Amino acid sequence: MLMPTSEMKSRLATRTEIGLYQVAESAMVVRQRGYLPGGSDWYVPWLAGLRLGESPLDPVHRRRVEAYLAKKDKARRLALTDVLVSVLPESRRAPLVLFLLFPLAVQIATAKAFGDDAGAARLRGMQVDLLPIISACRECEGEVLEPGRTCRSCSNPLWKTELLNAVE
Repeated sequence: MLMPTSEMKSRLATRTEIGLYQVAESAMVVRQRGYLPGGSDWYVPWLAGLRLGESPLDPVHRRRVEAYLAKKDKARRLALTDVLVSVLPESRRAPLVLFLLFPLAVQIATAKAFGDDAGAARLRGMQVDLLPIISACRECEGEVLEPGRTCRSCSNPLWKTELLNAVE
């Protein structure tokens, strides 16, 4: 009935780290695509408030986001996996393709939030290139869904484990 404290701490640390990564990944896309011309200093604290309930970001979390932002794409992904393995050792069992698909999912959500449907579709194409079975779903055909929607058949936008492990 009561979850052990260490498990609760591990879940919170995992959720927090994923949230910090999402904030950094989204901020990187906003910067690269020029979604907020004329300055976006407010974006990271605002998104962190939405994702983590922290406004302003505490200094430790701000440094974590800045550390992610200072890295190139692959290094950011690897930093996330390293941290996840340290706070949630079971994450080692996650299909490796998930760590390639997840940053693209954050980028797709950001593109959709800024009304860039063409950019979101291009990013989904990159996901399909990584895991072609994504587009095989008869219900959603792997298309980018509207925010808040999930495909009942394949769980798009975060596909079922058997799909993530599928080899074509």
